[in-house]
Amino acid sequence: RTHIDSIKATIRDYITRHDPENRHCELIPSDIIPDLIVRVTEEGEIFLVDGHCRTTAIRELIEEGFVIEFVGVKSTAEDRKGRIMIMVRSSQGKDLAPIEKAKAFVELADEGMSFHEIARAMPNTVTPQRVEQLVLLGRAPQSVIRLVEEKRVTADSALEVVRKHRDNPAEAERILLELVNGKEE
Repeated sequence: RTHIDSIKATIRDYITRHDPENRHCELIPSDIIPDLIVRVTEEGEIFLVDGHCRTTAIRELIEEGFVIEFVGVKSTAEDRKGRIMIMVRSSQGKDLAPIEKAKAFVELADEGMSFHEIARAMPNTVTPQRVEQLVLLGRAPQSVIRLVEEKRVTADSALEVVRKHRDNPAEAERILLELVNGKEE
């Protein structure tokens, strides 16, 4: 939410810079907010690849009465692996949570990339070992992933248990659920 509000503030400041009452913008320049990246299918369907938070911010400003006529958009012909890389690399100031990285790394691994290739392709320094750890976490039982997403257990704590019980994911799940449920009582 903070990230979206920051984008909204940037756009709002740009639109009202010379006139505080102004609520109209013909085009938001790409140096204010980067262009959205879309994929267009052969059937003409358009899918947003990168810019989900920017799109939300723009929609909310329009709901608040701002008139934004055009937004910069670029098309990509990248394959699925390339589109995942675009999303992970671009996070535009929003550091991805470990579980978000885990899910993306699982998809890249499933697309045939090695842990070393994934690590090299990341904009921030990440080791192949960390990629391997996050892939392991991303392949944990759904209830474990949910515990991390809900911040009931940290990614590293979940990873420690999942790694210890790598050959028995159900046991890792049981231990983490017991741990969390014991804390809440």
